[in-house]
Amino acid sequence: MVNTKRFVEPIEMARPRAAHRLESYSPKLGRRLRLYNRPPFECWLQIESNPRITRFCERPGHLYLKDQQRLIDFWVCYQDREE
Repeated sequence: MVNTKRFVEPIEMARPRAAHRLESYSPKLGRRLRLYNRPPFECWLQIESNPRITRFCERPGHLYLKDQQRLIDFWVCYQDREE
């Protein structure tokens, strides 16, 4: 069983230009969730409805690919692994 407290809070960011701001309450996190596009919002709906996912965090950090910085959308924690 994974027992970590990584990625408790999302990275703060300004709303991207011309992006919608979607806010909701997450029962799994016990706090408000703020997303800026429809695809991450739809992904959150799937994460929230999956009973195997015990914890998650939106915008947990950055990933560097070919000298480009990319924001990670979600980190999820199952009982036996993380993705």
